[in-house]
Amino acid sequence: MKKNKLLISLVCLTAAVQIFPYTLHTDASKQTDYSSVSQESIENAIDDLQDAKNNNNDKIDELQKEIEKSQELMKKSQDNEEAKISYQKALEEKMNLQQENILYIEKQISTLESDIDEHISNISILENQISEKQTDIDIGIEDFKSRLRAMYISGNTSYASILTGSTSFYDLLSRIELIKRVSERDNETIDNLQQQLSSLNEDKATLENENTVLNSQMDELNERKSEYSATLESLSSNYQETQDEINRIALEQQQLQLQQSEKSEQLKTMEEEQQKIQDEIIKAQAEIKRIQKEKEEEEKRRKQEEEERKRQEALASVTTAPSEPSSPSVTTAVTTESPSYNNNNTIYSGGSMTWPVPGHYIITDYYGKRTWDGSGFHYGLDLGGGNIGGSSIVAAESGTVILAVNYCTHNYAKYSSCGCGGGFGNYVVIDHGGTYATLYGHCESINVSVGDYVTKGQTIGKVGTTGYSTGYHLHFEVRKNGERVNPLDYLSY
Repeated sequence: MKKNKLLISLVCLTAAVQIFPYTLHTDASKQTDYSSVSQESIENAIDDLQDAKNNNNDKIDELQKEIEKSQELMKKSQDNEEAKISYQKALEEKMNLQQENILYIEKQISTLESDIDEHISNISILENQISEKQTDIDIGIEDFKSRLRAMYISGNTSYASILTGSTSFYDLLSRIELIKRVSERDNETIDNLQQQLSSLNEDKATLENENTVLNSQMDELNERKSEYSATLESLSSNYQETQDEINRIALEQQQLQLQQSEKSEQLKTMEEEQQKIQDEIIKAQAEIKRIQKEKEEEEKRRKQEEEERKRQEALASVTTAPSEPSSPSVTTAVTTESPSYNNNNTIYSGGSMTWPVPGHYIITDYYGKRTWDGSGFHYGLDLGGGNIGGSSIVAAESGTVILAVNYCTHNYAKYSSCGCGGGFGNYVVIDHGGTYATLYGHCESINVSVGDYVTKGQTIGKVGTTGYSTGYHLHFEVRKNGERVNPLDYLSY
């Protein structure tokens, strides 16, 4: 009976081994985890890189908003240097963050590839182990098949036949012991086969898990590589745009510096020329004062001579006989003719001047500080507005023309000086008695000459945009003792 049970167990074991490839099912909790600790650390490292990358992406989104804002400001004003600097800075920061993201993705890819290599190595080891264990099991099964065949051929299928075949009691005991040992050996062999089967099942389950993890990581690796390619392409495009913009801004700044340098030279030249104009005005006014002084002294001498003549006549009349009263004397005024440029000259001591461009009262730039043209200070009053071009310019006060330039033909808007008239282009200066003088700049044309005496309100030229002028307007100055003062203190509408 015991032998029959042994035979049944052997048959069942053989059948189980034969159908093993189709019925492997084991508890996953009993599987061997080759890299549970390292796998967790790898996943944490990848997650940390992803968090850093996401943080950079948030910053990139904020920088993109700042870039778009700066672009809007630059569209509104090409001279907005603050917006240009902000734009350039945001672009550079965005580019740096994109480069950091590329490094993060590269690290993710490197980590995944290392982990994949480890899983491939584990799979290779497991496959070798499974192959070796399968070979051992197959050998064990073949041994049992041989054992079963031997038992079947021998026909010793019961204890009774073994006992009845004994020749003595000692032989009986020996046969019983032999049967016992054979049975124990068979049981031990069966247990070993079962353990080998269990170990084989665990290895195959671990192999299946390794393959699942490997496939998952391969998918993630492909995603990271696709992301890397897309990010690299985006970075390359953004880098090119950024570099182009940086180059453009740098070129603009270089051109601006060059323009500022040229403008500084122009301003220096204009200042020198305007100083010459100022010197000529002072010289002309000094000459007028000298002539006025000579005229006053001549008038004083004439009066003294007239008074002396009258005194002499009075003395002569006293010595004349009383019976012959003298006829009343007739005094003829003696006049001294003044130079032509000083006829009808009146001394102006300040007060209300007439508006130099009647009908056009828009002031486009006041007397005082300004920075847009680099000069730092505006010494006159700019009168502009629509349709002012070609309008009549009148003398703000009566006086003598002491300077007149009318050779500038550059009557168009410009952002640098054409080099005419110290930046004033065509201009006129009128003296009003030696102390005050008025200047009329950027004229399209003038119709008076040096030495002409003009009356208050008389037309002297037309409004233009000659010299350093960005558009049609009249630049009007008032000078007192050679110093330029605020014209609004003297003008009336």
